[in-house]
Amino acid sequence: MSQTRAELQEILDALPDGQWLNPNITSWDAHGRTVYTLLATKPGSSELYYYDEDSGQFEQVEMPGG
Repeated sequence: MSQTRAELQEILDALPDGQWLNPNITSWDAHGRTVYTLLATKPGSSELYYYDEDSGQFEQVEMPGG
């Protein structure tokens, strides 16, 4: 089950300062329902990460062709 925006906001609010750059919650429509994802960039890199609700950790976004 995907997390709600409120649950992700709690995780976002609890992130230690400086651990992630530009953390934000984004959303999109997936077959008629809104899906939310927490995204952030790792400091010192340009790598994009998403919050994986199953592991409770940030995982690197796999870019197509990369």
